[in-house]
Amino acid sequence: MTAPYPHPAHLQRLAQECAHLAHRTSQIAAELAAMQVAPVPAPVPAPPPAPIPPPHPYPATPPRRSWLSRAADDGRLVGAVLAVAGVAVTVVGVGLLLVLAAQAGLLRPEMRVAAGAVFAASLIGLATRSHARGSGVGAVALAATGIATAYLDVVAVTRLYHWVPVVVGLVLAAGLAGGGVAWARRWRSERLALVSVTPLIAVAPLVAGGIDLGLVGFMLVIAVACVVVAHRTPWSALPVVGVSAVSLWVTAVVVAARVAAAEVDGVLLALGCAATAAIGLAAGLSSVTRRVSATAAALASVVGCVPALVCGVALDRGVAASVLAAVATANAALVVWSAPSIVRATWACLAAVATVVAIPSAFGATVAVPALLAIAAVVTVVGRGDRLIAAVGAGLAVVGGLGYLGWSVPVESLLTPIARTDGQTASAVVASLLLVGAAAALGVVHRTQAGAVIAAGAVALYGLTATVVTVGVAVGGTGAGFLAGHMAATVLWVLAASAVLAVAARMPVGAARRAPIAAALTLAGAAVVKLVTFDLATLDGAFRVGAFVAAGIALLAVGAHHARARSTTSV
Repeated sequence: MTAPYPHPAHLQRLAQECAHLAHRTSQIAAELAAMQVAPVPAPVPAPPPAPIPPPHPYPATPPRRSWLSRAADDGRLVGAVLAVAGVAVTVVGVGLLLVLAAQAGLLRPEMRVAAGAVFAASLIGLATRSHARGSGVGAVALAATGIATAYLDVVAVTRLYHWVPVVVGLVLAAGLAGGGVAWARRWRSERLALVSVTPLIAVAPLVAGGIDLGLVGFMLVIAVACVVVAHRTPWSALPVVGVSAVSLWVTAVVVAARVAAAEVDGVLLALGCAATAAIGLAAGLSSVTRRVSATAAALASVVGCVPALVCGVALDRGVAASVLAAVATANAALVVWSAPSIVRATWACLAAVATVVAIPSAFGATVAVPALLAIAAVVTVVGRGDRLIAAVGAGLAVVGGLGYLGWSVPVESLLTPIARTDGQTASAVVASLLLVGAAAALGVVHRTQAGAVIAAGAVALYGLTATVVTVGVAVGGTGAGFLAGHMAATVLWVLAASAVLAVAARMPVGAARRAPIAAALTLAGAAVVKLVTFDLATLDGAFRVGAFVAAGIALLAVGAHHARARSTTSV
C-alpha cells in the first residue's frame, strides 16, 4: 500500500517558504560583500591640549641705592639728618653756655636761666607756627630743641644753682618731660619724642654737675614719662630710649660707688635699681600688649634689669639680694604671660640670672648650693610641660652642679677623705640628695632623649655616691668611715643596676628594652671596674671583703632573677 500523495496547497506553501529563504540569503550575501569593500572610518583625533601660559615673571629687584643717591632724590632725608644734627648741637651749646657762663661769671644766674627760658619758648613758638604751615621735619626739630633747652633750664635751677629743692625740680621735670612727649603724641611723631629725650642722656649730667642719685631721679622721671605716654601708641623705640637713659646712669652710679668709693645712700641706690627694673619690665609688658615689637619688649626688659643685676658690687649683700630676689620674682611671674617666644625667653633668662646672682649674695656656699639645686628641681618639675621653663631648670641645675663640684663635694673628696664640720657635712648631704632629685627630674622630662637620660643617670649616681661617702666620713671618720662609705657606694651601684633591670623587665619586648638593658649592664660593669681598681687598691681588711662579697651576691641574685624572668617570658 503506497503513502497518500501530498495536498497541493501544502506543496505550494513549502515552495513559497523556500523562495523566501533564498531571497533572504541573497540579501545577506550582498550586505557582507558591501561591508568588505567599504573603507574603515578613521578615528577622530583628540583635540590638542591647551597651551600652558608661561609663569608670570617676578619683577627684577632693583639694585640697592646708596644713601647719597637717595638723599639727592629726596630732600626730606637730607633735611631730617641736618635737623637731628642741629638739635644735638644746639642742646650741647645751651648746656655749655650755662656751665661756662657760671664758671666765667659773665652773667648773673638769673639772667642765664631767663635767657634759657626765653630761648626755649621762642623755639617752641616757632615749632608750632612751622607745624601749622605743614612743615614736618623742621617743626619737629624746633620743638625738640625747645623742649630740651627748657629741661636743661630746670636741671640748672635745681642742681646747679640749688634755687629749688630736688622734689620741686623733679615735679617740674616731670611736667616738662610729660608735656614734651604728650606734644609728640598729639603730633603723632615719635621722632619728636626721641629727639626730645635722647640728647638729655648726655647733656643732663653736664649741667647737673656730676653723676649722682639726683641725676638718677631726673632720668627716672623721663623714663616713666616715655613709657606712660607711649602705652597707647604704636611707638616701640621711645620706651627703650627712656629705659636706657635711666639704666645707663644708675649703672654708672653703681660702678662709681664700687671703683671710686663714692659715698652713696645704699637704700636710695637699691630703690633706684629696683625702680629701673620695674620700668623696664613695664615697658616690655606694654610693648607685648600693644603688639608693636617683640624685640623692643625684650630689649627694654634686659636694659632695665642691668642695674639690679650688678648692684651687688656696691650694695650690702642683704640689700642686693633683696633687689635681685624682687627682680627674679617679677620676671618669673611674667613668664606665664602670653607673649612672643623671644620675650618669654628673655624674661625666663633674666629670672634665672637674677636667681643665680641673688642666692650667693644672700647666703654663703653652705646654703647657696643646696638652694640653687632645690630651685632647679622645683622649676624642672613645675615646668615639665613647657620647654622654655624646663630649659631654665636645666640651666639652674648646671650652675648648681658646678657649685656642688666646686664646693660641696669635689671629686677629690671622693678619692681622699676630707674632714668637714657639722654644717658642711649637712650642706653636702642635702646638696647631694637635691642633686639626685634635680637629675631625676631632668631625666623624666627628657626621657625620650637617650643622651640626656644617660647624663642625668650619671649625675644622680655621683650624688648617691657622694651621699654615702660623706655620711660614712661623718659617722666613722676619715679612716673606717671613708672605707665603709665606698663599700656602700659599690653595693649601691649594683643595686641601682638591679633597679634599672627591674624596670626593663616590665617593659614590652622589643626595641624599648634595649636602652635600659644597656644602661643596667653599663652600670654593673662600672661597679665591677670600681671593685677591681679603686676598691681593691683603697679598701683593706673587712671592707674589701665586704665590698666584693656583697657586690658579688647582688650580681648573682640579679642575674638569676633576670634569667628566670626572661625564660618565663619566652615560654
